[in-house]
Amino acid sequence: MAKPIYFQWQNDILCKNIYPMREEKLRDFLVFYEEIDLWAEFKDKQDLTNDIKEYTEAQKLAAAAGYKMYKSKRDYFMQPDVRAYYLEFKPIDEDELAEINKLHEVFIDSWPKDIRGERSFVEMQIQSWTNHRKLISDRIKSRQRRQEAMDPNHPKYAPEKAELLGWENVTLPMADRELDQLHTFLDTYDKV
Repeated sequence: MAKPIYFQWQNDILCKNIYPMREEKLRDFLVFYEEIDLWAEFKDKQDLTNDIKEYTEAQKLAAAAGYKMYKSKRDYFMQPDVRAYYLEFKPIDEDELAEINKLHEVFIDSWPKDIRGERSFVEMQIQSWTNHRKLISDRIKSRQRRQEAMDPNHPKYAPEKAELLGWENVTLPMADRELDQLHTFLDTYDKV
């Protein structure tokens, strides 16, 4: 049986120290050779009007769809109360809903006036919300450890177990959904 081959650029330490631009350079390489392949494909064609027309129409449709998604996500984050979007979570965690509405309030109050600052603003909100989600996850892990160490006959066992189930089945999924919305919003900037 052949031994697996390992390359130096697969080493994590070397990737961070010596080869930090490896992926970008690979992308440049692929783009360059894709251009060569396109030139080889189209060099003998005399009439490119149909190809140009199809490409232009496809780009217009993609840009329109990207803008529509951008606008819908922006409108979502500009709503001060999003209770209607979270009605499927039973019972709704009012504290988490308040945190989500605070996030939307930040969007409404601090939305950049210039489009050039929007992407970095959304990235900053993603980082903030990721930290918020991690706090919820850490709280769940702490409570799980507490539950494992607690005697099932203890009077606080049942209420804390119910609270833990609420965090696991309602609070964390609500935070995850909002984080997914933020990531989807950020992705729209690449499509517009």
